[in-house]
This record gives sequence, structure tokens and C-alpha cells, in this order.
Amino acid sequence: MKRVLFFLLLTFTLSSCDDFFDQVVDVDVPALPTRTVANGQMILDSANSTQSSIYIEVSKSLDPLSNAYPLTQKGASVQLFENGAFVEKLQLGWNYPDQSGDTLFFYSSSNFKPVPARTYRIEIDQPGLPLAYSEFTMPSRPTFFDARWIDRTEGKVEVSLRTDLSDAYFLLEVVNQNGFTVYYSTLDPSLEMLGTYEDIEGQSSGRAAVINNRLFGGSTAKFTIDLDSWNSPVTVRMASITRDTYIYLKSEDALDSSGDSPFAQPINLHVNVVNGLGFIGGLNFDQVDLP
Repeated sequence: MKRVLFFLLLTFTLSSCDDFFDQVVDVDVPALPTRTVANGQMILDSANSTQSSIYIEVSKSLDPLSNAYPLTQKGASVQLFENGAFVEKLQLGWNYPDQSGDTLFFYSSSNFKPVPARTYRIEIDQPGLPLAYSEFTMPSRPTFFDARWIDRTEGKVEVSLRTDLSDAYFLLEVVNQNGFTVYYSTLDPSLEMLGTYEDIEGQSSGRAAVINNRLFGGSTAKFTIDLDSWNSPVTVRMASITRDTYIYLKSEDALDSSGDSPFAQPINLHVNVVNGLGFIGGLNFDQVDLP
């Protein structure tokens, strides 16, 4: 008798589950408002007094529940301010279509050169959308930066860094004579690698590393890095960055590493564009050429 009751209860439960999963529930999800999306960099090359660049990419946000791709208005404009004073209106370089519509590319057509410790504001105006803007301070270069070959045959390089700031952030990268990124590896935990991959031997290498001087516990440090593959000469580049840029680069790398997996932990991509989405930051580069 107990066995009969068990099977009757099991049959009832399974049939109830079928009814439950057959139900259709309509959920009214409000559409997300269209917002300005702006990403870009202001680069100061302290190693070359004539080199600096500003570029901003502008588009519109895409509603993930919509099949429509918004087109960026050709009337969009981008203006640059330094310490509150107007500097210039950036030039429209070109626009190109992608999955989310048209993206506009703006750049500086003047000989303007950013100055460390000054505050910069980028304003993006698109017809029909609120004025979006980003503000940041151009960081100062490190007090001392140098690099030298430890073993050119093995691709081993020593990087020396000193800063007088109590809380400083940097980006370390290596490029070849054609300007292409040279991947490298390190055993130093003070270098937080970006864009990593593992070779067939399980060795992890990255395209760059971010550094926070608090991780090496002081103002002076030496790092050893091992280049993956290279042809001499190479250039070791150290960029001073803000804490905002440091957080953004780490969040961007975490998002890339997730590989769009539905099981990955959600990543909040750091943004600093007010009334919009995206990130605009300043980088102050210094470099050492290794023949």
C-alpha cells in the first residue's frame, strides 16, 4: 500500500512540474534610454617633446533587447578644456560602422601638448542627448625610470622605477621597432599582468602590466621581465596613469578574460563619462630604447 501511495505521489509531482514549466509569463521590461558612449585617451610622450595625441571615439548605446542599431548623429561635437579654459574643438576624422551603429573618431588637429598635474575635461555633445563629459588629471612622470638587458640572448630585462608619490600607478609595456606589442612574463607579484595567455609549456605571458607602488611597499623597485619573442631593438615604455585608469584597465582585462561565458562572475566595467558610458584617461609615457 505504501508503495502504491509513493508512485501516486510521484506521478502527481511530475505532472505538476510539467504544468509549471509549460506556463508562459510575460514580463514588461522597460527599454533602456539611449546614451552617449565615449572612449579615448590623451597621451603625453615625455620622452619626445613633440609627441602627444588625443583621440576620442563616440557612438550611442545599444539597447540589448532591441534589434535596432542607433546611428551616431553627424552633428556630434567634442570639445577640450584645460583647467576650465576652452582649448579647441576636436576634428572629426572618420566614421565607421560596426555592430552597434556608426562610431565617430575625433582627434586634435593642433599642436596642443598636455601638461602634467593639469585637469582636462572632454565634452561630447550629440543632438537629442544630454551633454556627456569626462574629467581627469594628467599624471606626472615617475621620478626615475630605466631599463637594461640582463641577458639579451634569453630576452631578460631589468626595469627600475622610483616615484616620490605615496600612491602612484603605472602601465608597463614593451614594443618592437615596428611598434608592435612584445608579450612578456614575470614572477614578480607587483606586476599585475593584462591580456595574458598560456603557451604550450604552461607559462603565462601578458601584453602589458599595471603597477601600484603600494604593492612593492615603497618608492623604489626593480622588476625582471622575460620577453616572449623579439627582434632587437625593443623599447620599454612606462606610462604614469591615474587611479581611475588603473581600475579601468583591470576591469577591462577581467571582462576580456571572462570570454562572454554565461557562468562567469559579472564584471562592472569602470566608467568615468558623466551622463554617458565609456572611459577617457590620460597617460604620460617615458621610454628606454634597448638596442
